[in-house]
Amino acid sequence: MGHEDRLAATAATVRGIVVLIDMKMKKFDCVRMKRLGAAKVREQTANLSREQELRFWQERSQHLRQRQAALKESVAELSQLANRFDWNSKPMV
Repeated sequence: MGHEDRLAATAATVRGIVVLIDMKMKKFDCVRMKRLGAAKVREQTANLSREQELRFWQERSQHLRQRQAALKESVAELSQLANRFDWNSKPMV
């Protein structure tokens, strides 16, 4: 079994519930992802006027800021939960 085919199991406790996650290890091609993202943006903005494209980027930037704020809030909540967890206890499986 190759490196990318191995499964990793992760256990996490969230609000008293044990969650088991299986993740398949695979290679990530960041250049391909960048090119696909750029192509998608070109497709979305190809027929826009300068004003429409400016509005597009303003809206996307606002959306990104909202997602970042929500993620920051989620990370803070998970951090608080992790700080309350007894890491020396046995898993509840």
